[in-house]
Parts: sequence; structure tokens; C-alpha cells
Amino acid sequence: MNITLLLRFMFLALLISCDSKSTDDEKKKNIDFSGDLRQLKINLLQGDTNAYLQLRDFYFQSSDPSNILSWSIIAANKFKSQQARYDVFDCMQSINSHFRSSTGTQNLLDSATNHFSRSFLDTSMGH
Repeated sequence: MNITLLLRFMFLALLISCDSKSTDDEKKKNIDFSGDLRQLKINLLQGDTNAYLQLRDFYFQSSDPSNILSWSIIAANKFKSQQARYDVFDCMQSINSHFRSSTGTQNLLDSATNHFSRSFLDTSMGH
């Protein structure tokens, strides 16, 4: 019976050590990717429109896609990116829809903010 208990303990210790190793690897990947994000932002500011699409993909897959808003405004204004123009509208409206259920208010955005976001939507469609 002591051998069984010892084997269970060793197996559990092995599982824990493997799990902590994968967590360390994930931390390294996150650190590396934060450097990649910084480089993508620099590339975007220097005119690389593909960097915007990569940033967009990352932020839309994250838990808070509104983090792309400032980068969308830059890409929309500086590079006339149709996708970025639509993304500005989408991000602004997602703020409204995200908090609507919490407040019970239909439209949380003021008219100036709505107008701002809709102007980006209009230009994304060539109006």
C-alpha cells in the first residue's frame, strides 16, 4: 500500500512539473509576442498597411477588440484604409452594444460620437 501511495505521489509531482513547464513556455511566447506587437505598431506607423491587418487580427481575437480603435483611426486617416474605416465604426458601436445589456439603455453613445463613428462607416463604403 505504501508503494501505491508513493507511485501516486510521484505521478502527481510529474504532472505538476510538466504543467509548470508549459506555463513558463506560454509566458515566454507572450513576452515575445508583446515585442512583436510593438514592432507591428512601429511598422504601421511607418506605412506598412499589412501590419494593421495583423494587429487587427490579434485584437479582434482578444477579449477586448476595442483595443484596435486607436490603430484603426491611424490607418483610416493616414492610409485611407477602407477596412480600418469600417473597424472604427465597428469598435465604436461595439462599445454601445457591449454595455447596453448592463444599463438597459438602448443608445449609450452621444450624438457627436455616433456621428463620428458613422462618418467612418460612410467613407468605408465610398460615400
